Amino acid sequence: MTKAKKLLYIYGTFLVAGVLIGAIAMLIFGPNKIPNGVIIISIFGTVLALTGLSIMAFNSRKVKMSNEDVSGKEIVLCIGCHHLKKGEFVTGTLYLLADKLLFQSYGFNIYNHRLEINLRQISKIRFGLLPYGLNVQTIDGKCERFILWGRKAWKREIEKIIHTK
Repeated sequence: MTKAKKLLYIYGTFLVAGVLIGAIAMLIFGPNKIPNGVIIISIFGTVLALTGLSIMAFNSRKVKMSNEDVSGKEIVLCIGCHHLKKGEFVTGTLYLLADKLLFQSYGFNIYNHRLEINLRQISKIRFGLLPYGLNVQTIDGKCERFILWGRKAWKREIEKIIHTK
């Protein structure tokens, strides 16, 4: 899927959500106020779609940095993403290194953290329920959930490194 199609898909998803919220608001304000309801649906749909697009564009951009992280390992893949922690999707950067998966949150989150998963500890990688979800399950039963662009490429690269070791 091209980037333009992905953006159109995201826009459509947020637009539908906005229309549904607008329709609920119309029901709350009364069915006999249909002109107000149409305006509310239009405003909610457009605002929610544009907000969703801007958030996804900002948080899913590829992070530009050197090919070395702080531990001196080569970075195979790197992208801005979200990590589910205690019910919050924490925004940060996900790195795939030769021996581990590393998530480093940005400073403005409630749950700032750094997560390291040794690739030898990964038992299963699955796609999440969300369109850009990637679930990483470890051998001790923990499941870490990420939202990111290119989840198929990430799954393929992680599995390739695991199976070559």
